Amino acid sequence: MSIPCGLMDDVLSLDFNGFDNVHLVGADLDEDTLLGAKKNATAKYNLTNVDFIKIDAWKLGAVEEYDIITSNGLNIYQPNDEKVIDLYKKFYQALKPGGILITSFLTPPPSISTESTWKNFDLSDALKQKVLFSDIIQVNWQTFRTEAQTRLQLAKAGFKTIEFINDSCSIFPTVTAIK
Repeated sequence: MSIPCGLMDDVLSLDFNGFDNVHLVGADLDEDTLLGAKKNATAKYNLTNVDFIKIDAWKLGAVEEYDIITSNGLNIYQPNDEKVIDLYKKFYQALKPGGILITSFLTPPPSISTESTWKNFDLSDALKQKVLFSDIIQVNWQTFRTEAQTRLQLAKAGFKTIEFINDSCSIFPTVTAIK
């Protein structure tokens, strides 16, 4: 089984005991991220079945190579829906038949969308977070998408079985999509 991983420690920290045929592939554009993940793989998690590659996910050229692909959040950096669909198509192409994409997305807050799914959140905490990320740090990765938008994007990429798993506040859902 071969799995490229985005947020690498999430995957590296899993218990692979008893799974002799697992091979992990960590992929990122940032050299420091790859070096840190490589160090963690060996020193922290005692894994030797891991390779690391520096690559742009939009240029992933793999064809039916992976059983599972995890990518948590690349879509929040990209406001262009067509480019996100292109990313999902790259993942679809890289997956073996029956392969699974595990990803996530950021849902819109109630202040900007009537389709917001947010619940069980503290408004004052959300406002503090907005001030911190938008006003002070001025991050550029706050592209919001609804479940319907994400489902459509994944379907356009070819995925048929798409399931959403909400966090307790329905802000950053996890999605599984099967090829």
